[in-house]
Amino acid sequence: YRDIVKNLNFKNFHSDRLDILHQFDYLFWCGDLNYRIDYDREEVIKLVELGKYDELFRYDQLQKEISQE
Repeated sequence: YRDIVKNLNFKNFHSDRLDILHQFDYLFWCGDLNYRIDYDREEVIKLVELGKYDELFRYDQLQKEISQE
């Protein structure tokens, strides 16, 4: 969320810093913000069945995003 707001660029506005949250009465967020496990589906099922969640954690897209901050 912070990265999305920080990187918004409205070329029609003449302000260097546009506070998007206070410019409108309603603001709708649309997009795919659901994170997934970036690994083969069948392998994920096997690892879940074996209870190897630590190994799945390595392929978690959200964790990858967090570590890049």
